[in-house]
Amino acid sequence: MILDAWRPARGTDRLYQRSVQIRSSLLERDKRTPQASRQGEVSMPQTDEPSDERPDELASKTSDVTRDVTRDVTRDVTSDATGAGDVAPASSPLIVGRYHARVTALATNGEARADLVTPLLAPTDDDFAAVYGPTWAQHAPPRACQFIGGLPGELVEVELSWRLPRPGRKRAKRTPRPTVRLIGVVDAAAERATPGCPVFGECGGCQLQQMRYPAQLAWKTERVRGALADAKFTSAVASVAPALGCEPPWG
Repeated sequence: MILDAWRPARGTDRLYQRSVQIRSSLLERDKRTPQASRQGEVSMPQTDEPSDERPDELASKTSDVTRDVTRDVTRDVTSDATGAGDVAPASSPLIVGRYHARVTALATNGEARADLVTPLLAPTDDDFAAVYGPTWAQHAPPRACQFIGGLPGELVEVELSWRLPRPGRKRAKRTPRPTVRLIGVVDAAAERATPGCPVFGECGGCQLQQMRYPAQLAWKTERVRGALADAKFTSAVASVAPALGCEPPWG
């Protein structure tokens, strides 16, 4: 049985039309095929007579049917959109490199900017060619990166990951930047603190937990002064008071 109340998820018109076609074909199949001949499917009562099944059993069967239909339509719509057959393509493999990097500054969003100084595990020329194509020499070896968790002056170890193009697909005009992850701190700054959140650097919601709180307030104050100076409000820069913190910071 197909639940008439089911609607496909919002998407492009082409995907929506494709999902409607699939749903129509499933409805036609239900009309042509006797209920008893479809093994593995749950038949729902089609008469007005009361059912002997408990409400929780009917709800479970309804959920099973909805899940099966949704799975079939999602698989077919995904195949139509990607051209990859019945199954969506797997994740592309990665090219990974590790480097020692010297943090030079914090960007306006709080991320650390660093120069790569020593390769620890460098990808080969062939690896870079697989990532960037014929113009790989313009991008390799990498010289700088940006990531969450560093402080100016620190020497850190970072991991850079490049995603390879999917086999059989046309290469994108612009290759995405590598994903950068902080592996460890070799030479820490005096302002470094232990982040208070166990997923800091992974969820992406915070950028300065590795910095002592007074240093965070000073950095935010300078951000405001710098923004005013960039906007040519130079007379207002001197009037910016130090940022007020909260006690405790994690309260």
